[in-house]
Amino acid sequence: MLRKLPRAADSYFTYANLFLPSLKDVDQECPLCREQERYHKLSENSFLDKLKVHFIQQAQKLCIRSLNADIGAEEGQFHLIKYQRKIEGIHRIYEWFSQLRDNDEFKHIQFYPWLKLLLNETKSPFNRDLLLTGEPGKSEFSFESSTILKLLTQSPFISYRPIKGKIFEWVLELLITQCDKIRKGLSGYNKIPPYFTYSSFRDFKFLVRRAGLLNANYLINIDFIDFLRLIFNEHALDLLEADCKSEAKNYSPQRHIHIDEQSIETQDHKSKNVKNFNVFFVGQVKELLFMNEAKSIHLEEVLSVYEKSAPYILNSFSNQFSQLIRVLNEENGILISKFWEFIEGDMVYSTHLSANDQIKQVKATLKRSSISQHYRYKTLSKFFEIRKQSDPATNVQFHNYLCLMNFLLKEKTDEHWTLYEKTAFVINRLRNIIKDRPEKPGMFFVIKYVTVNNPYFFAYNDNQSGSLNERTWYTDKYTYLKDFMEGIKDKTYQSCLSIVEFQKVNGTWKDMYSIESDPSEVTLDPNLFAENINRLLLLRINKRRPDNDNSINQEMPQGMIGFFFERPVADADQLTEISRLRYLLLLRASISTFVQNHHENNEFRDWIEANNKQKTALLTGHGREMLINLARKEKEGDTYKDIVHTILLVQRFILDLTDAQMAGLSPTAIIFVFKGIFNAVAIPIYNSYADTLKTRCDAIFDFDEIENKDPVNVYPEADIEREGEQFHFPLDLLEMICFELFVNAKKNRWIFTPDDNLFKPDGRPYVCNKVDIILKRQDNKDGEDCLLLTIRNTGPAIGRELDDLKNNRYHNVKGANQVAGIGLISQMLEDFKLGELFFNEPPPVQGQFTFFEATLELYNWHGTQRKDYIG
Repeated sequence: MLRKLPRAADSYFTYANLFLPSLKDVDQECPLCREQERYHKLSENSFLDKLKVHFIQQAQKLCIRSLNADIGAEEGQFHLIKYQRKIEGIHRIYEWFSQLRDNDEFKHIQFYPWLKLLLNETKSPFNRDLLLTGEPGKSEFSFESSTILKLLTQSPFISYRPIKGKIFEWVLELLITQCDKIRKGLSGYNKIPPYFTYSSFRDFKFLVRRAGLLNANYLINIDFIDFLRLIFNEHALDLLEADCKSEAKNYSPQRHIHIDEQSIETQDHKSKNVKNFNVFFVGQVKELLFMNEAKSIHLEEVLSVYEKSAPYILNSFSNQFSQLIRVLNEENGILISKFWEFIEGDMVYSTHLSANDQIKQVKATLKRSSISQHYRYKTLSKFFEIRKQSDPATNVQFHNYLCLMNFLLKEKTDEHWTLYEKTAFVINRLRNIIKDRPEKPGMFFVIKYVTVNNPYFFAYNDNQSGSLNERTWYTDKYTYLKDFMEGIKDKTYQSCLSIVEFQKVNGTWKDMYSIESDPSEVTLDPNLFAENINRLLLLRINKRRPDNDNSINQEMPQGMIGFFFERPVADADQLTEISRLRYLLLLRASISTFVQNHHENNEFRDWIEANNKQKTALLTGHGREMLINLARKEKEGDTYKDIVHTILLVQRFILDLTDAQMAGLSPTAIIFVFKGIFNAVAIPIYNSYADTLKTRCDAIFDFDEIENKDPVNVYPEADIEREGEQFHFPLDLLEMICFELFVNAKKNRWIFTPDDNLFKPDGRPYVCNKVDIILKRQDNKDGEDCLLLTIRNTGPAIGRELDDLKNNRYHNVKGANQVAGIGLISQMLEDFKLGELFFNEPPPVQGQFTFFEATLELYNWHGTQRKDYIG
C-alpha cells in the first residue's frame, strides 16, 4: 500500500503478505469437481488402457460417498477415524497460520520440527486428540505426518504460494531421504530383519504421489529413474509382493473398535499395490506432462539415455525396468497430440485428392510461417531431435500421422468415398507409419460387430508375403488373436492389453513385452503367415461404455489391427521403434471413433452383404459368362454343365466354411456333408483317363470363348494302375480341377510371331504351344497313396508371379481368392484335405520362352489312411 507524507516530495512504500490464494478464486469452483475433471482429461490424454483406467479410478475416488451403517466395525470405524483426522488437521493448520508469527520461522523450519510445533500449539476440535504429539517420523510415516502432508498438498492450502513453496521443499527432502534409506537397505534385503518392508514402500509411494501433485521435476530426473532401476534390478518389488502374498495366507484381522489403516489394508490389497507400482508411477509422470507438456523434452532426453547405453531391445535391463521404460516412452506423446490440436484448424481436407497430394497439403501447411515460426513447432522440433528424427517439415511418419488425423476428423461428411476406400486409406497411412524397411509390412484389420454367432469381419487383409488365413486365424488350439481382440487382462487385472509385439523363434511366437515371471510363449499358430514372417505387432481398438457409476471401467472391443513382417536375424531382438509405436497409440481413439461411425451401423452391414455377393458372383477366375456359354453351346453330353454345377457346389461349401460360425454351422458337419455328396461319384481312375484329359485340353484351346482359338500339341502320359487297389477320386471334382488348370495353361501360353526363332532340341522350330499331361502314382512323404497330375505348358516366364502362386497369392481381389480359379482349387484341396497344388518354372528354353508346371497331388479317396475321414 502507498502512504503519502504531508510534503508531496516525500513518500514511501510498505508491503504486507496477506497470504491470499494465487490467480484463481478457489471458491468459484468445487475443488473436488475440478480434480475430477482433471482426471477425466488425463484419461483422455493417455494412450494405453492401463493408464486410462488408472485415471478413471482416481476420478471415482472423488465421487460423493456416504457411510453405510451396516458395514463392518473395522471398515466403518476406519472411515470415521480417517476423515476425523483430516478434519482435525485442517482445523489445526488454519489455527496455526491464523496466529501472529514471524514469517522467517516458517520459511526456514524443517518438516518434523514444524509438525511438532503444529501439534503442540494448536488444539483438536474434538473431545480427544486424533493427531498425537510425540516424536513422529523416526522410522516410518505416522498418521500425523502423512495426514498433514496430504492436506498441505491439496486444495485449498496448495493455492497459497508460501505454503506451496515450503511443502515442495519438504516433500523433495523427504523423498530423497526415503530413497537413500531404501538404497542403503537393499543390499541386506531378504535377510532377517528385512530392510525393505511394505511400510517403507508405502511411505516411498506416498512421497512420490506428493511430488507428483507438486509438479516436481525430480520424478523425471535421471537420478530418480536410476533409483527405480536399482529397485527392479534387486527384484525388491517382486520379493515384497511375494512377502505380501505369503502373509495374506495367515492374515486374520482381529475385530475391535479401535482400528487403523494398517489393520484395514488387507494383504491382498498390499500385493496389488506393489504389483501395480509401474502404472502408478507412470500416472504421476503423466500428471507432470499434462501440467506442462514441455517437460516431455526432458523426459525424452532421460529415456534416450537408456537406449544409448543399451539399445531398445529385449532384456536390455532387468525385464520389469525395461517395461517401465517402454510404457514411459509410449505415453510420452503429448507434445505430438498438442501440436495436432494447434494445427487442426489450418488443415485442409480434399476428397478428390490422392493420398500423395494430401501429404503434399500437409507439408504445405507446415511450411506456413504462422506454423513453422510458432513455439509449438520449435518445441516439437527439439523433441524430434533427441532421437535423431527428421524435423516436422520432413518427417514422413509425422506427415502420415497428421494426414490420417485430418482424414479421421473430417471424413464423416465425405460422401464421395465408399467405406472400403476409406478403410484402405486408413490402412495405407498406418502402413507408411510403421514401415521401417523397403518392404511394406503385411496388415490385417479385423472388425468386431454385433451378430448372434461369428462377430468378426476382415475389413482388410493383404501382404506381399501372403495374407492371414481368414478361416483359421483362430482355432480351439490357437486362440490368442481372438483373445487379444476380446481383451486380455494386463498385469493390473483392471484393464486390457493395448499393444503387443511378437517374435518368432524356432517356430514359436514369443511375447516381446512379457516379464521374467510370465510365460513368453503364446497360443499363436506357428504357420499363421508365410515362412519368412517372424514379427507380429498387434494394436487393439476398443471404446469405453457410457460414463456411469456402474460401468465406468468397462470397455467394449471394436477390432484389431495387425502388422506382420520379416526382421533380419541381426535385428531379431530389436523392438519396433518407439517413435512409430507412439503414432499408433495416438491414433487409437480416432480409429475407434471411425469404427463406431461406420462399422457399427447399416453402412457396415451393407459392406458385408456386398462382399458376400461379390464372392458368390465370382463363379470362377475365368469368368461366369465364358463358362455358362460353353455349357449352353455344348452339343454332346453335359461335361461343362456338370463343371458349372460342381464349381457352384464347391464354392458354396467353401463359403459356408468361411462363415460357418456366423451361420451357426459346425465346420465338421460341413466337411462331412461335402464328403458324403462326392463319395457317390468317387470312381477308379485308369491310365486311359490321360486320353480323356487330352481331349479336354484340345477342346479348350479350340474354344474362341477362352482367349481365342489357338493350336496346341498335347502329349498325354500315364502310369497309375496297380494290382490290387485302384486309385479312386470323385470324377466331378477331377473334371473341375483339370478344366481350371487347362484354362490357366491357355491363358498363360506363348503368343507366337514370325520373328520368334524358337527351336526345339532337335533343331525343329516351335510353331505352336505344347502341353504335356503326366499322370503318376506314388506315396507322398506321409506315406499316403497319391495321384500326381502334372500339366506342363509352354509360355512366357512369369518370374516373381511364381512366388505369388507358391504362397497362395493368386490375385489381390479381396474375398475372391478362395472362391475363384486356381484359388478355388487350392482352397478346396486344403479345406477338405484332398491334396495339394504345386507350381514350378524350369529354366527358360530360350529368352523368355519356357515351360510352366502345375502339379496336382491328390490323395486316394479310398486310401487306408482316408477311410476314417470320409466315413
